Amino acid sequence: MSSRDVRAKAEDVAAPEWFSPNFVKQLISEPEFQTSPESYARLAKGPVGWLVDWIYDPRPTEQTVVANAVPMFFGPTASMVSAGAEMTLDGIARTVLCDEELSGDRQVAVHRSGPLAVATELVGDRLAVAAVLDDRPGQLDDAHADAWREWLRLGNALALREWPTVITTLTRTQQAPVAAPAPGDRPDLSAEWAAVWQDAAEGIERDLVVALAGRAGLTTPAIGDEGPDGIMLDMAWPDRKSVVDVHKMPEQDRADLEAAGWTVLPPDPDVIATRLGTTTTEGVPG
Repeated sequence: MSSRDVRAKAEDVAAPEWFSPNFVKQLISEPEFQTSPESYARLAKGPVGWLVDWIYDPRPTEQTVVANAVPMFFGPTASMVSAGAEMTLDGIARTVLCDEELSGDRQVAVHRSGPLAVATELVGDRLAVAAVLDDRPGQLDDAHADAWREWLRLGNALALREWPTVITTLTRTQQAPVAAPAPGDRPDLSAEWAAVWQDAAEGIERDLVVALAGRAGLTTPAIGDEGPDGIMLDMAWPDRKSVVDVHKMPEQDRADLEAAGWTVLPPDPDVIATRLGTTTTEGVPG
């Protein structure tokens, strides 16, 4: 649940695009998805309405049936892809988000809405699902916040499933094990800064970490944290209300952060060190 969800009025909350009242009528005709229409109607409510219903009238048994049925709503807008038998369902969703090729004899339904992919597959008599959000730094544009909120909302809807379910992000999903970098590929950093470097994305983020690790008085930043209003922060010092705009954040996010008292800094190690630390060398083992 985000702060925008809390501020929203009930009448202003739209049902998710994948929800269809007419499709509910079809689902209820299936024995495994039979439950009250009122329980299905909760899917159209926002996170606050969902929470209020759960507190005052939880209906866990009915909501489990609904949660098991949720992936069925994506069927009409899903595309069939062919995948290898060795791939995980979230790995297939990841591959679709990365626009990479898939091949194999296995048929999987994948619904994609921008940076969100939902893969579904019938496994025996159970419907498995994986909802994967693309959280790569280069993908965090103006449309990403809405997809992120939809991913959170979908997580609520799937929470009580009894069948195989994965709710994750792209950077936490790997199609295949990734080998650790060779010792020579790692910069010579202290343990704390090495951990930050490992979390940072390749390219400018890691280069910036290496440059900052040599500045005395500068504590390690948080990578990929969430700020006010659910704004994703590339590299930040939350205790100092300071964030580095590594990947050109949307202007609205910048305005919202500054309105909340945050300082938005450019990806310049000298500027960052001047604002948050000192400029003498310390932290790179000699």
